Amino acid sequence: MSKLKTNFECSGCNYLLPKWQGCCPKCEAWNTINEKTITAARIKAASSSHTMQTLGLHQTVPFDKIKSGFGEWDRVFGGGIVPGSLNILTGDPGIGKSTLLLQIAHHLSQNYRVCYFSSEESLNQVADRAQRIIGKSSPLLFLAENNLNIIMETIRAEQPALAVIDSIQNCFLDQSSGPNGSINQLREAGFALMQLAKETQIAIILTAHITKEGELAGPKTLEHLVDAVFYLQGEDQWQIRVLRALKNRFGAINELGFFE
Repeated sequence: MSKLKTNFECSGCNYLLPKWQGCCPKCEAWNTINEKTITAARIKAASSSHTMQTLGLHQTVPFDKIKSGFGEWDRVFGGGIVPGSLNILTGDPGIGKSTLLLQIAHHLSQNYRVCYFSSEESLNQVADRAQRIIGKSSPLLFLAENNLNIIMETIRAEQPALAVIDSIQNCFLDQSSGPNGSINQLREAGFALMQLAKETQIAIILTAHITKEGELAGPKTLEHLVDAVFYLQGEDQWQIRVLRALKNRFGAINELGFFE
């Protein structure tokens, strides 16, 4: 594809420049300026016309939600996980996100095809925890991988009902600049996964950490890209974890789920 225009973008703050330079004038970071091109195919796709439709005449199709069987989880999700949705489960490190997701994924794998990708732990580590909390027998499919290109290729090949990626901050895209967890990587990963979910109607759940400053994935890059954001928090007085929705396009955000 022929290049139409070349810009330069800072991988740290996404500031655009007409030419390359060593230091970003906005965030003052060094060696973060990368070339960015706009191709003819992209311009053509953006300019192609589409037929408008009357919203009131559209026949809606109800969502066939994926129910986990755990009442607390399903209620917070608005009755279950919506196929083709991109969701985030976030919370402080060590709060129990991986443990809860492993239990939910295992339970769903009894009736659905479920893929679990870990970018932080090995097969042996996850299998050891799984044996302690769910037993030895599970049809859950697992892959230890942090290359998001490989993860997405595997999802397309396996065609599961649900894919879990734990966690998104340790993943990277080959075609995206910046280190794992950087703004640029997270933004590009969010767009790629959202497109994958909508095209295949495969539900995807990501885990993401809360930083010391209380922000999701550093700047709140992913919150605006995904369909739903769920927050798992602890109660110091009791051995209880509380699950609540910060954003949910398919349900209410005033429901709470309690887990012991």
